[in-house]
Amino acid sequence: MALEQLTPIALILDKDARERLQKASEALRNGQVDEACIEAAIAFHGGTNRVLRTLLGRTYEDLSQRAVRELFREIGGAAGTAAARARSHDHAVQDFARSFEQELRTRNFFAGDIFEPLERLVIFSGFGIAPSELRRFEEVVPGVLFSVGGEPHVTLPTRNWPPTAEAAAYSVDFAARAMLKLEGWSKLSPQT
Repeated sequence: MALEQLTPIALILDKDARERLQKASEALRNGQVDEACIEAAIAFHGGTNRVLRTLLGRTYEDLSQRAVRELFREIGGAAGTAAARARSHDHAVQDFARSFEQELRTRNFFAGDIFEPLERLVIFSGFGIAPSELRRFEEVVPGVLFSVGGEPHVTLPTRNWPPTAEAAAYSVDFAARAMLKLEGWSKLSPQT
């Protein structure tokens, strides 16, 4: 590779993220700012999930769900214990505690959405990615979810779309810098 071809994107180890960011850069050069943001979003979310799985053993979404499950289990258990200690002959308190515990089990999957954004900020901050930069990136790019098979599903924003050329350039630059920071940590990790 010639020196003039050496860009931060070319240094990214994750092949899919690197190729998507190369497509994003090409789209930017061609004035396709919406396509650039879509590719940057897919590169960032897919690439960071793969790196975080290596570093942490799971993705931040997995961590959120686990934290909520444990929190709700503790709250439900405390309600059951409190009801049992009430020493009431009225079974309404105990019935309420059982219903409350069951309701917590039912809702714990959805409650992860409450903790996941905060947890994401904390995790990325720990790897040197500024929360303000992450927030700016997420305001520009579409949402991305991945199917079990790894196919990205993009949800376009309903406002501020298509993005400006400046915003699209920022999204590509941010995704590349974030990937390089995470991959740098991955190289230092004894697990890899």
